[in-house]
Amino acid sequence: MIPMPLEGAHHLPRLTPESYRGHCCIHWAMTIKGRATGWLNENWRQSFISVLKNHIPSYVVCIPAYCLMPDHLHLLVAGLTNTSDQRLFIRATRREMNRLLRPLKLQKEPYDHLLRPSESKSDSFAALVYYVAENPVRAGLVSRAQDWPFTGAYVPELPELDPRDANYREVWWPYWNKCISSSSI
Repeated sequence: MIPMPLEGAHHLPRLTPESYRGHCCIHWAMTIKGRATGWLNENWRQSFISVLKNHIPSYVVCIPAYCLMPDHLHLLVAGLTNTSDQRLFIRATRREMNRLLRPLKLQKEPYDHLLRPSESKSDSFAALVYYVAENPVRAGLVSRAQDWPFTGAYVPELPELDPRDANYREVWWPYWNKCISSSSI
């Protein structure tokens, strides 16, 4: 059950903290306040990757797909163990991203979509990864997703993982299944 915000409150309803823990996949979308642009460049992308490198081990998550757009960004985050905590990961990551964006900042609350079990199956998951990777094409920024330099993945154990590659599913899926099965023992 999704809690409803209190009358007069100006925030999105959130799931319970437990919903963000463990082996779950969540699609996070974060908009730059006022849809501001001008911040996205290769240096910012490199700084963003550094933020991920710093926070991923602490919260035991990985990023099977991300796409940085001129006025917003998408992150698909996967919890790798029963102790993973995406809510805390996103809080820490957003704090660092806001520091990198100064004087701009992220809109107050991110959008999140917890993938249901049916959406976490191979075909549905691949469709979401395709959606994330195709954002620049839909926005008319490039004609092919492969041409957008701000799309990728950050899974330390899978440095070759790229959501735009035809073999994405064959690389990601065995790794994900291994993570799930090793935690359930």
